[in-house]
Amino acid sequence: MKECGPDDLERVCIFPTELEAQREIADYMITRLQQFLDGERDFKDAVTVEEWVVEVDVLPDGTIVDADGNVFGMDGERSGRWD
Repeated sequence: MKECGPDDLERVCIFPTELEAQREIADYMITRLQQFLDGERDFKDAVTVEEWVVEVDVLPDGTIVDADGNVFGMDGERSGRWD
């Protein structure tokens, strides 16, 4: 799975632990807040959190399935539902 960044909207980013995922989100939030303080981003955009952490299963073929049955390919893009 590739490393995720700010251009990865609608993609799944896989982290080894929940804490690592939370820290990545916190780091990204700090960056956005600093951009607001530097006049590079408006306040609403800086404080809006669109990332979240959910537990997933990574299948042997690299397919990712979340608890709601959403299926994502190895590239992190949603590819359907597991029904």
